[in-house]
Amino acid sequence: MAVTLHVALDPRDPAPADVAIVVDCIRATTTISHALATGYSSVTCVGEVADAHAERAEGVLLGGERHGVLIEGFDLGNSPAEYSEQKGDRLVLTTTNGTRAILQSVDEATTVLVGALVNAQALADAALAAAPT
Repeated sequence: MAVTLHVALDPRDPAPADVAIVVDCIRATTTISHALATGYSSVTCVGEVADAHAERAEGVLLGGERHGVLIEGFDLGNSPAEYSEQKGDRLVLTTTNGTRAILQSVDEATTVLVGALVNAQALADAALAAAPT
């Protein structure tokens, strides 16, 4: 089976695809992986701080950063270490780059996977399963 890959190194580089894998080398995708592994039932990515505040509800934690700084009024930042224990049921996350890249990919691909070194094998398995045959 032939597979074509397009590597978008920047969220401004459109990459329409059947399967997109978003890897935020700084932190977002590793943070998402840690949150899910710790037991959060879901992670909702949003682009803006106001969007995160609109999602605030019972059992929902807000996590994220802007330019590496914890957002005022948020429960957690964007360090995977902050997600070593579950502190709520659901997480709403917004970051300077990573969550925005994920949201852009949702508009461009049929399937979007979140990649990090900590989930590399599961990511490869899911990408192969999702690829059209």
